[in-house]
Amino acid sequence: MPTMNERPHSNDRPTAQGGRTLTGAACRARAAMQVGLKSRDPDHRGTRIHELKARVGEPAMAIELLERRIDTLEAGVRPLQRRPLPSHDS
Repeated sequence: MPTMNERPHSNDRPTAQGGRTLTGAACRARAAMQVGLKSRDPDHRGTRIHELKARVGEPAMAIELLERRIDTLEAGVRPLQRRPLPSHDS
């Protein structure tokens, strides 16, 4: 019979994980689930989600650039003058 300081099974030893304790079996199960998620084949939804995020990101970036330009103009800073494009009349 184990004493109070000994554990009957080394696999049941609590392991600190993010403020919580998990038994050895729970740690192994969690690790196996994480490996399963990483090795899962991507489905069609992942591609669609990526496309939609890109579509939302483009206008968001344009808005951010316009807001910066407005802030610059309101601060009284003159934007750089654009040079005329070179003509290709040669």
